[in-house]
Amino acid sequence: MLCWFKPNAKSFKQMYLALYCLHRYPKAIEIFELVANQSINNNLLRYGVKGHLLNAGICHLCGCDSIAISNALQKYQVCLLLSLSKL
Repeated sequence: MLCWFKPNAKSFKQMYLALYCLHRYPKAIEIFELVANQSINNNLLRYGVKGHLLNAGICHLCGCDSIAISNALQKYQVCLLLSLSKL
């Protein structure tokens, strides 16, 4: 898969808006989860993990796949526990 830039906190919202407008929810979910996973290990970005996972969850809801939604919720709970345990 060709990615034309490396997502980070600065370019993240612009990329999300572009993907959301194009209804490319799976790619938006992938970017939200990538940024959330990268933010867990950064002391300054750790507090934004909940917001990134919330946005990924909203994109899952837009995709209307109930199995994917329940799998994502389980994965996000583990990710949030990891981020909170490092506080």
